[in-house]
Amino acid sequence: MQNEHKNRRLLHLFLILLSAFGIISSVILLGVSYIQSSRQDKPPVYKNAISNKRVLFISSYSNTHDTVNAQLSGMQKIFSKNNVYLDVEYMDMKNYNSAENTRLFYETMKYKLTHHEKYGAIILGDDAALDFALEYQTELFYKTPLIFLGINNLDKARHAAENPFITGSTEDFEFDKILDIATKQNPVGKFIVGIYDTSISGLGDEEQFFALQQRYPQYTFVGMKTSDYSRTGLGEAIAKLAKDNIVLCMSAFEDKDGNSYTISEIAQLFYAYANIPVYTKLYGTVGKGFLGGYLYDYEEAGVSSALIAVQVLNGKDISTIPLNENIPSHFYFDYSLMNHYQLDTSILPADTIFVNRQPSYWTRYATVLIPFIIIVLSLFLLLTFVIFYAHQLKITRYTDLLTRLPNRDAAQAEVSRLIREKKDFSLLMLDVEDLKSINDFYSYTCGDFILKELAQRLVSIGGDDDYLVARYGGDEFVVIWKNNHLHKNSTVLFLLKQLIVAPFEYKDNQIFVRISIGVANYDEKEDANIETYFSNADTAMIEAKRAGKNKTIFFTNEMRESIQTKQEITKILENACNKEDGFYVLYQPQVDITTGEIYGYEALCRLKTVKIFPGQFIPVAEESGLITKIGRIMTEQVVKQLVEWRKKGFPLRKVSINYSAAQMADKEYVTYLKTLLDKNAIEPSLIEIEITESLFMGNKKLATELANDFRSIGINLALDDFGTGYSSLSYLTYIPVKTIKLDKMLVDAYLQEGKESFIKSIINLVHSLNMKLIVEGVEQKWQYEMLKKLGGNVIQGYYFSKPIPAKDIENFSPESAL
Repeated sequence: MQNEHKNRRLLHLFLILLSAFGIISSVILLGVSYIQSSRQDKPPVYKNAISNKRVLFISSYSNTHDTVNAQLSGMQKIFSKNNVYLDVEYMDMKNYNSAENTRLFYETMKYKLTHHEKYGAIILGDDAALDFALEYQTELFYKTPLIFLGINNLDKARHAAENPFITGSTEDFEFDKILDIATKQNPVGKFIVGIYDTSISGLGDEEQFFALQQRYPQYTFVGMKTSDYSRTGLGEAIAKLAKDNIVLCMSAFEDKDGNSYTISEIAQLFYAYANIPVYTKLYGTVGKGFLGGYLYDYEEAGVSSALIAVQVLNGKDISTIPLNENIPSHFYFDYSLMNHYQLDTSILPADTIFVNRQPSYWTRYATVLIPFIIIVLSLFLLLTFVIFYAHQLKITRYTDLLTRLPNRDAAQAEVSRLIREKKDFSLLMLDVEDLKSINDFYSYTCGDFILKELAQRLVSIGGDDDYLVARYGGDEFVVIWKNNHLHKNSTVLFLLKQLIVAPFEYKDNQIFVRISIGVANYDEKEDANIETYFSNADTAMIEAKRAGKNKTIFFTNEMRESIQTKQEITKILENACNKEDGFYVLYQPQVDITTGEIYGYEALCRLKTVKIFPGQFIPVAEESGLITKIGRIMTEQVVKQLVEWRKKGFPLRKVSINYSAAQMADKEYVTYLKTLLDKNAIEPSLIEIEITESLFMGNKKLATELANDFRSIGINLALDDFGTGYSSLSYLTYIPVKTIKLDKMLVDAYLQEGKESFIKSIINLVHSLNMKLIVEGVEQKWQYEMLKKLGGNVIQGYYFSKPIPAKDIENFSPESAL
């Protein structure tokens, strides 16, 4: 009986171990599957994605072109996750590059677009499609968002992106990068031969190619146009290329006889005739005849254009989406041809992608090794289960309960490890600017939703090995980008900004947030600790907030000096506030365009004893809170000056006083102003308060109440810096202002021949709202005369006068400038 019980216990133990083995093996197999799938690119998914929306893709070529299929693959990665339907039209300009083909395509598109509901956005693939859309934009694509990709003429791309309904991405092949490799691999080379055709893209290749001559002065650059050769002649010409030739094939889709070649046919032609290695920029040809190249990622370009389209379909204004000039490229090389020409692979970048390379030992024996490893790991996991469980308990200590991200302790531990191991990294500190307003206006539940949704967006940027995302506390997040440094043009930062600016959907509300980002890069030469790097990132983030929010600032050593300077300025301002004459006022005249008479003045604050410009001390005053004291001092001096002018019998004109968003902290300012005016018997109509749209960005409700308080005591408001913010036009619909001040930046950009219609449109808009327009920054007589012709109201600028003391105002006459 005892032996029977013993046998049963052994059987039970065996069954338990067998079950555990089966469960663990299944878990490991699932884990392997998950790891493999997680290594695949996962496109961003917008949880607020629209449905039943259509996008049209117009390709310059046909679906036989490898680059077109790569572009489509990238688009579908995004559209399939966001319920967007994609229609495709092909111009087929590689095979039929003629005016007749363009005309026929125009007729086809005209018919289809006339009998089809309007597309939410149109993506334009390569030069011919963009040229077609630009030519027929008004007729066929009126006010339709247009997104281009694959444009290798940077000037054309940048010019097109100036159109408010057009944006996209460029196709920069960076021929210098492949030529740097080619010249090292071919030390006997004397000539650099560029092969291209006469297509639109070919001409762009020619321009980029010969632009590199100055970079390689020791080589002679030679152009070889395939359109100058017959099929046979082209093959013979390729065969004659000598060993002292470094050959780069950029485009060869047509010959003298009008024959068109596919990418595969081009590769086969060179494979058959070339006796020397030939480099390329043609997608899909490495491994089929060409040695290698630095190849543009057409699939990533498709992803980028689709991301823009999804944003537009979700309501984002396409004119606010910048041109993307940072689509990545990758080195591809044919491993077998490298061996054939006895070329050294060690000079190639570490991330080079090889084709025609024999599989590794692991790949050949994976079917045997994986089960063996599973068995070993299963036994190991059985032995370490208790240790693993204890480790899990430890992990909870480093996890944020709301977002399930690593917390502050985890982020600090990771930075400490990277410093200890002397590994490069970039530390990003992100601050959600609008969270308090969201909590107040909607609810704390909404604020928590924003934080969790933002956390999910942040973790979708790359693989776990590339970076760590943590919630640092409150409305702050930390991103630790590992293995290398970020710079201002990094694709990671571009994608990060694209994910952040997309609206958040909460209970039928679209909520936009603004995030300031500070970046600190690890420097092995500096003897810095964890606190230093977090402090540096935080300092850069504060600078980003000062720069206008939604900005990214990289930490520099000068910022430490800047902090010290700001502390010194703060002390100067405190001393000035405690003196009766610490500040004085200058007045800049505003002149009526029609009558040439003085309309009013803008009061400008200056420090009396220290020469510090307003652009330096005003931001410090706003940050330190001293702006509330300075605002009252300025107001009192302006009212006193009006009283003095009245005593002298000097005609009184309206005086504008600048009001900062930071002055909202002075809850009694309106009461103070009314009391001051009543005490000195000054009409409220003689005071105008200048505000900027930033006043309404922080808390629209409180700012609107403040504006109404000003209006209730008879004070009119003027909207300053019009045209420099994010949504000046939308603010006009509810900000109770009487005057609009057009910023000097717009005057410099658009008050000129050929662009003046933009200024005219603003003037008409302001007049239609029964408002006055004051144009700032007018410095030349011709500007004054043009504004007068366009129907402007009032001018302010150095043409009439710089800001001057009150005593000089009494002797000022606009007629001297006229």
